[in-house]
Amino acid sequence: AYGILTTFRRGDVPAPDVDYGAILRTLGKCELYLGKHEAAIRSLGESLRYAPDDRHARELLAEAYLKQGDRELAKQLLHSAFQAENATARELYLTGLIMVDEEQSNASEYFKLALETTFAYPAEETGERQFLIASIAERLGQRDLAARYKKKAAALSFTEAAPWASPNRRTE
Repeated sequence: AYGILTTFRRGDVPAPDVDYGAILRTLGKCELYLGKHEAAIRSLGESLRYAPDDRHARELLAEAYLKQGDRELAKQLLHSAFQAENATARELYLTGLIMVDEEQSNASEYFKLALETTFAYPAEETGERQFLIASIAERLGQRDLAARYKKKAAALSFTEAAPWASPNRRTE
């Protein structure tokens, strides 16, 4: 999938009816999960030019900045999400990670709220969602819950490169 997505970026495939914002978001997500943080930042930034209100692209871009070590840019992106007063579980989790880095004592409150948020709204059972729940549970010291959700994540089919995918599992 990554190779196909990069052909759209290069413009090798003329596609007048393609949602380039979604393609660039997906490409950026793959790059993020592959550890290509600079490339992810570039793709996700381009994605937001096509779709400035794409909240998922904004979350992924904040995560890419955070993984690259640019906490301030990640905070700016997450701050705009909090203005809406309906932060997603991922936004809360990333904010908690920033607070841990800054050694703020209330970081666990963001992790608790993130976990509550994941269970409060019914959602498709994706590997990404399961892995997010496992990551939040680990931060809260809930090892059994984390292990259960990591196992659930590993059992699901994957359509994109992801950190929870088995190296022996073929992704399509």
